[in-house]
Amino acid sequence: MASDSKSYWLWVACSLSCACAHRSASESSAANAENPALGSSHGTPLRGPQAPAPFSGEIVYQQTSIPKNAPWAATDVGDVHFFISGAHWKEVNSDGITTSLYDPDANVVHYFKPKRKTLDASRADGTVHFEPLQETKTVLGHECKALRQSWANISVVVYYDLGIFVDPKPYAHTMLAHMGEGLAVRNGALKLASTLELANETIYAEATSLSQRSFEPSFWSLANNEPIAEADAGPATSAPE
Repeated sequence: MASDSKSYWLWVACSLSCACAHRSASESSAANAENPALGSSHGTPLRGPQAPAPFSGEIVYQQTSIPKNAPWAATDVGDVHFFISGAHWKEVNSDGITTSLYDPDANVVHYFKPKRKTLDASRADGTVHFEPLQETKTVLGHECKALRQSWANISVVVYYDLGIFVDPKPYAHTMLAHMGEGLAVRNGALKLASTLELANETIYAEATSLSQRSFEPSFWSLANNEPIAEADAGPATSAPE
């Protein structure tokens, strides 16, 4: 992993520690609810302060990027659909394209954007530090606690409600971007909002919906989530308008 660029590691950090990926503004169009990567239904919205059981479903995050040298120039970088159930998770962008997929059997993460990679999730990038904060934030009716996670040159404040959680045990060996450690410290609580500080920008993410869902095994298969390469898409059937 030493050959990975710093910019790629920052993207990985945002993806795993925050459970959302930083995407370009060009990927901000509305998601297709019937897309295979998204599934055929968005499930039942969750409301109120408590989820009754470990969360299985979809969280949609809206993201905003603010340049540090131009704080007035906020950019909406679109939604990320985060799906998690048991030991499985994946992220889908607003165009219905899977951007990352975790394989718990091999303990690897398949990344399809911003470039294709498969990374060993058992390898950590340095030592992570956790700092509970006094501030709180209300997200979708959930009163969230705040925890700062810092490693390398990355700092992210995660806002979470202990009522929206997964079992952290399946992620005990998921060390990439310290996802497993973060879940263990938060007793399995998932992120509902975050503030990610990068060198040149700050990325804010906040959940806009929570939907409880169950999934068929095929929902997590690599074959059903791997985007079709442009070169394999075949010739155009008509001239562009």
